[in-house]
Amino acid sequence: MFTDVAKTTEEKGDAVRSARIFLEAAAAIVDAMIAVPLTRELQELTADDVVITEADIAGVTFSLEQQFANLPKGGVEEEIIARLNQLRNSLIKRKLSAARQLIGEAESTGDEALLKDTFGAIKLLEERRKLAPYTVNLFKS
Repeated sequence: MFTDVAKTTEEKGDAVRSARIFLEAAAAIVDAMIAVPLTRELQELTADDVVITEADIAGVTFSLEQQFANLPKGGVEEEIIARLNQLRNSLIKRKLSAARQLIGEAESTGDEALLKDTFGAIKLLEERRKLAPYTVNLFKS
């Protein structure tokens, strides 16, 4: 449905960046019933290494405005929820991968404290991965 917008952002980076740009742009154009909980969740889902500029968001906003105008509210909500789930899952996978690499480094240097901290971080990430996916009920509260 939103392949042209997704393709444009995918060409500029990975799935985390693509989903983040889409969601930031969506938050700027949807009504407050969707924007407020969406913005709250986006603040929770951070990636320190992902840089998104206002120009990135502006480049997608116009296309989304046109596409959202042709959809019922429920369709817009479903698309946003799908991207929010994509973002959360991609972030967790990325962080798990980084943590596993860190374990290898900690084992090779014998850094027991780093090993303990990293295993703790992996446990938390695995718990987050088991969380129920977002649903449109996010926008109903």
